[in-house]
Amino acid sequence: MRSLMKKILLIICAVFMLTAPVIAQEDDCFEKGGMWDASQQQCVVQGSLEINIDYPLSVMQYDFVEQTVDEFIQQRKTEFIQFFSEGGFFPGVPAPWGLWIEYEEYQFSDTVISLSFTISDYTGGAHPNSYFQTFTFDLAENRVIAFDELFVEGSDPLSTIYPIVQQKLTELIGDYSDPQWIETGSGENLANYQSFVLTENSLIILFPPYQVAAYAAGPQQVEIPLADLSAILKPEFVP
Repeated sequence: MRSLMKKILLIICAVFMLTAPVIAQEDDCFEKGGMWDASQQQCVVQGSLEINIDYPLSVMQYDFVEQTVDEFIQQRKTEFIQFFSEGGFFPGVPAPWGLWIEYEEYQFSDTVISLSFTISDYTGGAHPNSYFQTFTFDLAENRVIAFDELFVEGSDPLSTIYPIVQQKLTELIGDYSDPQWIETGSGENLANYQSFVLTENSLIILFPPYQVAAYAAGPQQVEIPLADLSAILKPEFVP
């Protein structure tokens, strides 16, 4: 559920002036990805980036949520701008660099909500990279709930969850399905299940491109009814 959003658009352009020898100035400049300015006798290499963020204002009434989201967004922006500043003007790059962050909001209960951020960045490759960052908040205790905290201590949740995920991914991916790829990207490895959200009745696990299938298959989302996990869920997460 997306309500009020604040769109932050940041465009940064950098112009780098490089000197070049008199002979073959234009060719040398072109090899650097620039344009030769004959009037100024300079090689001008331009780099630009765009940062576009959808901000979840609807949950900013909770200070802990606001702080957590702000820290996450600031870290992503800082890392991306630093990476750009260290080399964001490569020859042959067809489009400006960009960082885009969008979100979805989910509600399990009055005191448990989830935010899913889809992060896409373009740094001059064949296509943008895409990945997820999720947070499930306990509003009563001002903390983030980890995936393994959903389940009864001492249980083996992935022995139940993985077969469900395996079957659903095989159906979803279809012709792009590869059993080994699915097993490597999910399997019984807790690290592969860190991108998750809770709805009133479901556990949703998110897999970015490349994790369980080729890029062409896109991101994958597996929804498991909480009722199917009632034997291993902590009582507070049983619907």
